[in-house]
Amino acid sequence: MATSLPSESVQQQPQATAEEIFARVSAREQKLSRLLVFYISGGLLFMLLPGTFLGVWNLISISGRRAAESISPSWIQAHGHAQVLEPVS
Repeated sequence: MATSLPSESVQQQPQATAEEIFARVSAREQKLSRLLVFYISGGLLFMLLPGTFLGVWNLISISGRRAAESISPSWIQAHGHAQVLEPVS
């Protein structure tokens, strides 16, 4: 058995016009758009800097020792992860 709301409580709520609804939705979408831009920019910046730093560090280490085998595999893997995940974020 469904209960119904009293008709007076429904009538007390003012109806929003199309312009008011559009203004609210537009403001919300602009805020979400700015948040998305900030999120993507932050992710790219965060992934670009560590990946580039580790890559340069690996190249300097390789050139200093003149052997790629002397570099720790974990450093090479970390650089690879940062470079691969850079476009994803």
